Amino acid sequence: YRFGGHYLGDKDRPYRSREEEDFWKAQRDPLKIMAAWLLEQEMANDALLEGIGKEVRNEMESGVQFALDAPYPEPTEVDLVYA
Repeated sequence: YRFGGHYLGDKDRPYRSREEEDFWKAQRDPLKIMAAWLLEQEMANDALLEGIGKEVRNEMESGVQFALDAPYPEPTEVDLVYA
């Protein structure tokens, strides 16, 4: 389930209601469901899950910074781009 739009200009998302999004965030978020299950099964603890979350955030931030720092490709390097 995508909590955001398809692109930056798709913030209003007329194809679904805010209530639907709020329901999914509160009750059907797969990451929250999995975390709760792992805790219930005693396969993880809060510290482990928090550590995983921190690692994931760091990895995402590194990826974003890498992309921002990367030079734009030359037009001859880009193939099959549709705009």
